[in-house]
Amino acid sequence: MPEPDSHPSRIGSSHARRALPLNWQRHYRVLADLVDADGHLPDIAPGVLMDGDDIGWWLQQ
Repeated sequence: MPEPDSHPSRIGSSHARRALPLNWQRHYRVLADLVDADGHLPDIAPGVLMDGDDIGWWLQQ
């Protein structure tokens, strides 16, 4: 999962988002869209791909 400095609750400012790697931002956006759609984050196992990215693996880091 993300480093403590880049916790999702602190990425509201454009400055904080620019400080995060593009790869991190892309994975986070996919997961945030899932939460927006369902109101919660479903269980996502490693190997689950969305737009070619293994978001399950990324989430478990």
